[in-house]
Order: sequence, then structure tokens, then C-alpha cells
Amino acid sequence: FKGVIELNEIVTVISTVGFPAAMCILMGYYIMRREEEHGKEMAELKKAINNNTNAISKLVERLRGE
Repeated sequence: FKGVIELNEIVTVISTVGFPAAMCILMGYYIMRREEEHGKEMAELKKAINNNTNAISKLVERLRGE
């Protein structure tokens, strides 16, 4: 399941294993893709939070020094 799934492939899966099984497979694929995207988003957010934490720490140090 890499890339985009074509309609012909979906029809073939449905006719081979049946509609409920095909939907379970497709939903599993969808969830897997969303989890990958979510992992990337979370990594970016973690980086931004760490950068903000560092900036706030430096600001606090400067304010204490004055």
C-alpha cells in the first residue's frame, strides 16, 4: 500500500474478500497513513516547544541579571 490507491484496486479487493473485509483493510491503511502524518506533526511541535522553552529561559536569565 504505497502511494495512491486506484479505484480498480479497490474494486478488485472488494470482489475478492468482500465489502466488510475490504473496508477494514482500507480503514487500516487510512489509520496507518494518519499516524505517520501525526508523528511528523508532533516532531515539529516538539521542536517548536523546545525552541520556545530555550527562548523563555534566556529571557528569564536576562531579566534576573538586570
